Amino acid sequence: MKNLLITLLLILPLSLLGQDKIIGRVVDGDGKPIDAVSVVQKSMNSSFISGVYTNRKGEFILLNNKIPCKLYIEHICFKKYVIEVKNLNVGTIVLKEASTVLKGFVVKAERPIVKVIKGNLVYDLKQIANKGIANNTLEALKQLPNVDEQNGSFKIAGFINAKIILNGRLSSMSPSQLNTLLENTPVERIKKVEVMYSAPPKYHIRGAAINVVIKREKTYSFQGMAGVNYKNQFFDSYGANTNIRLSSPKTTMDILLSANRSRGISELELKSNHFFKGKYNLIEQESASRSKGNEYNLRIGAIHELSKNSQLDLSYTTNINPSSDVEAISNGTFSDTKTDKENDDMVHNISAMYSNDNGFSMGLDYTYYKSNNSQIMNNILKDNSLSSLDVSSSQKINRFNFNADYSHSVGKGWKMSYGGSAKIIDNSQSQIYNDVTGNLDTRNTDSSINEQTYECYIGTSKKFSPGTSLSFSATGEYYNQEGLERWSVYPRISFSYMKSISHIFQFNVLANKYYPSFWTLQNSISYMDAYTELHGTPSLRPSKIYQASGTYIYKRKYSASLFFIYKDDSFQQLAYQSPNKLALIYQMVNWDYNNIFGLNISIPFSIGKIYNAKLSLIGMNIHAKNSNFYDISFDRQKAVGVVKLNNNILLSKKLRFNISFKYQGPAIQGTYDLSESCYLNSTIRYSFMKNKAHLSIFCNDIFNYGMPKAVCDYKGQDFQFITGMHGRSVGFNFTYNFGNYKKKRQKNLDTRRFGH
Repeated sequence: MKNLLITLLLILPLSLLGQDKIIGRVVDGDGKPIDAVSVVQKSMNSSFISGVYTNRKGEFILLNNKIPCKLYIEHICFKKYVIEVKNLNVGTIVLKEASTVLKGFVVKAERPIVKVIKGNLVYDLKQIANKGIANNTLEALKQLPNVDEQNGSFKIAGFINAKIILNGRLSSMSPSQLNTLLENTPVERIKKVEVMYSAPPKYHIRGAAINVVIKREKTYSFQGMAGVNYKNQFFDSYGANTNIRLSSPKTTMDILLSANRSRGISELELKSNHFFKGKYNLIEQESASRSKGNEYNLRIGAIHELSKNSQLDLSYTTNINPSSDVEAISNGTFSDTKTDKENDDMVHNISAMYSNDNGFSMGLDYTYYKSNNSQIMNNILKDNSLSSLDVSSSQKINRFNFNADYSHSVGKGWKMSYGGSAKIIDNSQSQIYNDVTGNLDTRNTDSSINEQTYECYIGTSKKFSPGTSLSFSATGEYYNQEGLERWSVYPRISFSYMKSISHIFQFNVLANKYYPSFWTLQNSISYMDAYTELHGTPSLRPSKIYQASGTYIYKRKYSASLFFIYKDDSFQQLAYQSPNKLALIYQMVNWDYNNIFGLNISIPFSIGKIYNAKLSLIGMNIHAKNSNFYDISFDRQKAVGVVKLNNNILLSKKLRFNISFKYQGPAIQGTYDLSESCYLNSTIRYSFMKNKAHLSIFCNDIFNYGMPKAVCDYKGQDFQFITGMHGRSVGFNFTYNFGNYKKKRQKNLDTRRFGH
């Protein structure tokens, strides 16, 4: 009777736990439980559903209760067993020992590069960085499969723009400030990175996102990173930075400081065969622009745990660029021009966010931006006439953001989410010509723009089985700019399906809208030289973007992505030879549409532990149309191919070598034909001082062939740009990780018998 009671007490908890779940137990021939037995659940047609391992008692629980089904039970020491399940309680399964006895064996395995969690591609950034050369988080992100960095911004699957978010929250920092933060964050401090082709609306991003999740140590600790950098690209640039983290059981504080001194040069050769007054005028100008400036960054962020289930995130960020100078000289058949520009700008941001474990979050931030610019230009035209101008411009922006979000479960695995946001921007800017001589068209502007954007969304999601999930949402937007009102709805669908661990599929469809910068909307004219003008476009409309993608991941490392991007009312800056005067006008104008359809294949491979590489192949078709581009129109298509190969070689435990190559075939941009381009970069890194210090020496664009040539020979427009050959750069980065102090837990003394 006693034994029967004990048996009932052991079985009862398992029975209660397994209600509406498939439960069972695996034992050997002697009735002893077998630990770590693989139990894979498949449908009757052998499609993967889910899988688990048995615990120390030999028990297993499958959350998916879909029956009938088949269970595949495997263990290295026992024979494979397959059972057809028609009841939720499978009972006890007895495995027979394998007849072959192994005297010894070696298991070789490779950790998967990517996991699929709630429809997101989750990467272990430290594992990826260890295979290559990455001195910081920013460099490690560039090594993610299907992720590419171009001019400081990230793209997924070739041409899908992606925003960086920190700890599941959209940062108010500019891309430059965010990159500075990531440059000063060690890879070891990153918990995980989530790549989302279509970010859920709670992130307040309509499009792709890369979520960088930073570890938070709930103990007393001190750690940091300090570094210096140097680059020579005709001129010398250098900087220093540090990132310090202080932690306690309830509070984590990060402090970022960086200072950079930069000098640069850019050269441009312009050949313009300009038709004016019944004849062609050949204009050839060679321009050289030299710039120098300082940049200072400061960020103080703190996360405080208010209670066990809630926390408060506070941060202050500033970026200051005082007295940046540009000296430009242009000589040629049209004029000899000397231009001096001075720029002084700063941005300050204060941000606060509250969140709890019940699915509620609320955030508020304020950004202040100020910029002052001055330009003095003197021209000597080829007919010996003179012209000059002295112009000052300024801009001030106050931006307020507020958002609130809530999500909760509604039963049967479904989850609902709601939220909204408000953005209010007050922008004032002016451009005043103080002194003008000669035949120059000038326009003084002094205006202010008040912009308000209000959004609300509703969405739902469900996790069907490990690796398979569905989510969709709709976001409504009300936009008001100085009385101009727009209503929009943005749908989003994301589906992730895992047929098995080796076969993962993802599909995403979404809509978005992109707004032009405030400065572009001004009815202003500014000058690069006597021949080249920059015009504002007050009538510029926002661009509506529709995006779809499908990704297949094989063995959690190889991937292929089909993507389609359609931009209605797309706007880009193009040059145009004026028929009314000898002037080349740059202006941002709306196109009918611009779409890109393509395929991106990512293939990582390795040879032992010494060599690993990532090959990316991109093929796409670009189609651009504008029915009213000044007095002409264009409707052009072009197939473009891109090949990228990133190689990492482990020379020793302390020495690593990287060489990367990219080739892009001829392409188009509106009326432009772009030539082929390629670059070859190399880096060697030496680690020392117990792997806390890293010295990297690099040479980028070794053959000076990274910039394409732009040619326009279309419907009477005849000109070309050749960028100066100063793409090659050499330099070094040195970083040192310090601290890693953790307060040890002290043993309490037994003083119960002391005292009165």
